[in-house]
Amino acid sequence: MNPHFFSFFFVCGVQPNRPPLPSLTSLSIHSSSDSRVEGEVQQKDYREFKERMEGMPARLPPVEANGEWSEMMNKSGVGFSYRAWRHVLPYGGTEYLSRTVFENATVEEMCDFFNDDDVRASWDRLLFRHRVLERDDRTGAECVFWERALPVISNRDYVFTRRTWKDGETYWAITKGCVHSQTPVSPNLKRVDPYFSSWRMRAVPGPDGRLTSAECILSHFEEQHVNQDVARFAVKCGMWGVVKNMDVGFRKFQKERAGSAPAGDAISRTSSGPGGVDGATGQTVVTPGGSADGNGTDFGGGLARKIAFGTCVAAVGALAAALDAKSRSQKDGKVSGPRVRRRTFSHVHSHKGARRRARGRDLDIERDDVVEEESAERTRVDAEEPGAAPAEVSEQ
Repeated sequence: MNPHFFSFFFVCGVQPNRPPLPSLTSLSIHSSSDSRVEGEVQQKDYREFKERMEGMPARLPPVEANGEWSEMMNKSGVGFSYRAWRHVLPYGGTEYLSRTVFENATVEEMCDFFNDDDVRASWDRLLFRHRVLERDDRTGAECVFWERALPVISNRDYVFTRRTWKDGETYWAITKGCVHSQTPVSPNLKRVDPYFSSWRMRAVPGPDGRLTSAECILSHFEEQHVNQDVARFAVKCGMWGVVKNMDVGFRKFQKERAGSAPAGDAISRTSSGPGGVDGATGQTVVTPGGSADGNGTDFGGGLARKIAFGTCVAAVGALAAALDAKSRSQKDGKVSGPRVRRRTFSHVHSHKGARRRARGRDLDIERDDVVEEESAERTRVDAEEPGAAPAEVSEQ
């Protein structure tokens, strides 16, 4: 891995040879004759996820024979709680499961919050740019492009479809990776594939015992093509920070929604079209995502935050480069041959011998001084004793 990776481009706001994203279309992504999407979300994906999440959170989803869920986190903040588990798959990858509860929130607010990429870019610091590639106005299904700037490793991109269903008062948002014919894999990015991330959202009792809180059960898996142990360590270290940012973003979304959005724009209205629920089929049409400037680029949160994050990334890169240089220099010293080692050892040994000889001379000088002082002291004591004969003075 190159320790310098993309820090220069990230800090300066320059992207290396990014391919232009295709323009937004309204083609039905469920028609095999004219669709440019392969592997879109289907009804069976919704049914399978719904069946697997049955019993959550009292009972964790079933896994393979030798698999198990291990708890990663169980924390609470002001007005929210978060609990997370992980499951190591047989091949080594990791599936994550979490339960988030926002107090004083509606399930419609939660559903709109998680399905709006413009909102996500304001609190998810890793979402570098995003774009809705295609949208089905009949069902609300979307094909979406993301690019995420991940710490230490190079940027990753995602191409996925998502669709939301409403079953009674519960919302089911299903997201999975797909292939879009006009968005090929870029040589400058690594595509996350496979990718699966789905939510179950519903109202739950709040502290007052009434249905004043919203719960989200998330099942998430993505293959970033990095060392799995490193990936798990990074997720564990950064999880709580992401959750706190998410809570801040959700409360901000609530305030802006309450202050500006008319009541009729809520996702709970029973009318077809963007932002509503199809009254005939019960299928939710989510609020459109996409970048604010229409070019697929969103700096989501301000240039200052991007520069600060890029500076941290550059520092990590510099540290990695320094460690790498040190490692190379040590290797060079080992292969330079026995002559260098003998010369180095002899050089150090000669210094040690010189230091020992100098210390010996100092000790000899100190010992002579002590002997002279003791002799003078004995002479003085003998002279001061009573009755002692005076010292004879020799005649000159």
